[in-house]
Amino acid sequence: SLVRDILIAETQGDTHPPHWLGILLTSQIMQSVHPGFDGQMEYEVIDGQQRLTTLAIWVAALVHHAKEVEDRDIFPLSKMARLTVQESDRVYFDAVLNGKWRNAEFFNDREHPILKAYTYFRYLLWLGQDALLEEDPVHLPKFKKPDSMNSFEAQWQEHVDSKRGQNAPRGA
Repeated sequence: SLVRDILIAETQGDTHPPHWLGILLTSQIMQSVHPGFDGQMEYEVIDGQQRLTTLAIWVAALVHHAKEVEDRDIFPLSKMARLTVQESDRVYFDAVLNGKWRNAEFFNDREHPILKAYTYFRYLLWLGQDALLEEDPVHLPKFKKPDSMNSFEAQWQEHVDSKRGQNAPRGA
C-alpha cells in the first residue's frame, strides 16, 4: 500500500528502491498572477486525479494527527497546492482538509471514499508504525450512529484511549 511504501522508504532510506507513484498528466489552463508572486500556473489534471487526491488526504491526515497527538503544526495545509475535486466530493474533501471529518453531519456518509480514506489513514497513524508496516489491511472499527449521549468524537476517543485498535483484525 502507499502508506506502507512511504514508511519503508522513509525508514530504510537508500537501501530500499524508490517508490513509483505513476504519471501525473496535466494540461495548462491559464496563468493567473497574484500580488507578491511572479505568477502562478493553473493546470487541469488529465490523468492522476485519484493519486493526487489520495496524497492530499494522506498529507491532511498526517498534519491533523501531529496536531492532535503532539500539539504541533508540521505543515500549514493552506500552503498545499489548491486541488479542486469533482462537485460530488467537494464537501467531503473540504471537511477532511478542515478537520471536520468527525462532525455528526457526515456520519451517514461515513462510507464515502474520501471520508473513509481519511478515517483509515488517521486510524493507521493512531495504531502506529506496526500497523503502517502491515502487509494485510487493517480494518476500521465500527462506529454507532451518534446521538446526544454518544458522539462520533466520543467513540473515536474511546478507541484511542482503550487501545482496542492494537488488536485490530488484519487481512482482506
